[in-house]
Amino acid sequence: MTNGETEKRSWDVANKLRANSKLSAAEYSTPVLGLIFLRHADAKFTKKEKEFSEKSSGSRRKIQKISTTPSNYDDLIENNTKRIAILEKTAKLIYDEWFVKFKFPEHENVRMVDSELGKIPEGWEVKKLGDVCDFTMGQSPKSKFYNENGDGLPFHQGVTNFGSRFPTHKLYCTVDKRIANKDDILFSVRAPVGRLNIANSKMIMGRGLTAIRHKNSLQSFLFYQMKKLFSIENTLGGGTIFNSVTKEDVYKIGLLIPNNNLDVSFNEVIMSLDNEIEILLFKNQNLSKTRDLLLPKLISGQVDVSNLDIQVPEVEA
Repeated sequence: MTNGETEKRSWDVANKLRANSKLSAAEYSTPVLGLIFLRHADAKFTKKEKEFSEKSSGSRRKIQKISTTPSNYDDLIENNTKRIAILEKTAKLIYDEWFVKFKFPEHENVRMVDSELGKIPEGWEVKKLGDVCDFTMGQSPKSKFYNENGDGLPFHQGVTNFGSRFPTHKLYCTVDKRIANKDDILFSVRAPVGRLNIANSKMIMGRGLTAIRHKNSLQSFLFYQMKKLFSIENTLGGGTIFNSVTKEDVYKIGLLIPNNNLDVSFNEVIMSLDNEIEILLFKNQNLSKTRDLLLPKLISGQVDVSNLDIQVPEVEA
């Protein structure tokens, strides 16, 4: 993916925010301009990254460059992390405006009515999760089928290997029992109840997880609504504390369903942000692996950085 393509996509998102979100120019321009600025910084870092694979010879400055080289990877990771934060902040801002503050397009002429979730716009509904989504409760195979060699599919029993958005695969299983497919929302049904991740590949679930998929494929809308519902872990419904929840409990979770395809509009705008977040998280994962593999080779001299054009600070005698 080229820098131009990413920049164009950022401006496309800006146009959607301007046209559909009813945010002010100041609200939508700051995150998008921030993304484009960080993308230009990323291009400069990437140019330097390509030089790390070249070899040469050195002296005292060679030692300085050995320490500088991994820090360039850290700079790339930090830059991507900032971009992820901007994307997530933008998505949350739009969700809160439309579905918490109810300042959605043309909201001015809509009156508020009572519901089991409190006041909601007239024409909106509260439906049970089980009526809106398909979900699969996990079931743990016998431990003799587990391995760490990558045989079978990734296996997740609970939240141990959950990340900020996607899980890390460390354990695998050769018996397919309860499956989560890519992009399913992984919902913890044991303490901490309500913790969320997104399946980044097909995987097997143990009894601590449930996989949830919106029947109309509105996964971004569903994800941000559930993040809002379970912003306080171990609570369900009116704030009751749970150590675990049953299939029936999951089925009965109340979801807010807007009219006029507002959930579809939100999903269309936010899905592009979520896709970019996934790409950036994957890049950071690969950068971390490369940095960790490179460092011992730099120290041992297997990779020589002496003549690389890496700027290091001058040290006064």
